[in-house]
Amino acid sequence: MIGADEVWRGLADRAAISDVLLRYFRGCDRGEIDLMKECFFDDAHVDYGFFYSGPVSGFIEAAESPAALATYVRTLHFVGNMLIELDGDSARAETYTIAHHVTAEQHDWAGAFVLVYMRYVDDFCRRGSRWAVVRRVVAFEWLRRDVGQGFEPFPAGTVLGSRDRSDPIWTPTLVP
Repeated sequence: MIGADEVWRGLADRAAISDVLLRYFRGCDRGEIDLMKECFFDDAHVDYGFFYSGPVSGFIEAAESPAALATYVRTLHFVGNMLIELDGDSARAETYTIAHHVTAEQHDWAGAFVLVYMRYVDDFCRRGSRWAVVRRVVAFEWLRRDVGQGFEPFPAGTVLGSRDRSDPIWTPTLVP
């Protein structure tokens, strides 16, 4: 029989791993490269297929390049099913994701609305008290591109998400 301490530790570990994944997606959507980088150990290996495969340091460098995140006016990652399988100080997480993109003018598909369906298959480990990704493979399921249906303007006064520190997530809380 599993003891209460083991149950609580497993729940805490799953919550910590889930938080790492959600911070990564926030980093992507808000253009916060440092937040994305925090989700990996320095010796991690990532495989994003056509975009990049190799050490995470090279991925972060590629993500900062004008050919990557900057070619999107907006991105929004929707996280679906997430299965985290723990094995002591190691874990495997499979996270279903739909990434919504509106492409910028310098993108090959300028002004398009692009949906990418994929699964992030991550190997995590705990070093000290920190969980982070040590190996990532992104399995692409399918892609949909609607040309000429990019970002439509909202009415004046609408709060818009942004890919910089003007986004509402960075506004200090009003709650004491």
